[in-house]
Amino acid sequence: MQTTTIDFLAWVHSLPDSLRKPLAPDQAYLEETSDLYQFVIDSRLLWRVWMIDEWGRFWIAVNRMSADRKPEFHTMVIDDNTFDKIECDSYEIEDERGNANTERASTATKQ
Repeated sequence: MQTTTIDFLAWVHSLPDSLRKPLAPDQAYLEETSDLYQFVIDSRLLWRVWMIDEWGRFWIAVNRMSADRKPEFHTMVIDDNTFDKIECDSYEIEDERGNANTERASTATKQ
């Protein structure tokens, strides 16, 4: 596993158009993803990035208790333009891009 260092948290504020309800009948399998994305937005929390995938997309880990009091463990890609980068202390994350140790993820903070 390769790692890279980043210095931002993700503030997720928008639902991607592809996850807006009502979902098309052939997209019903995305209902749980839509609900999870909305949970992240509604939480107003700043999320640590878990990893960068081979296409440079950021993923977060969402661990929560379900309505029936059982733990749920999810990972979710956060789409561009649905989150802002909020500067914080540096931390390491998994990086699947292949050249992880020679690049530093962008730290631009949107105001």
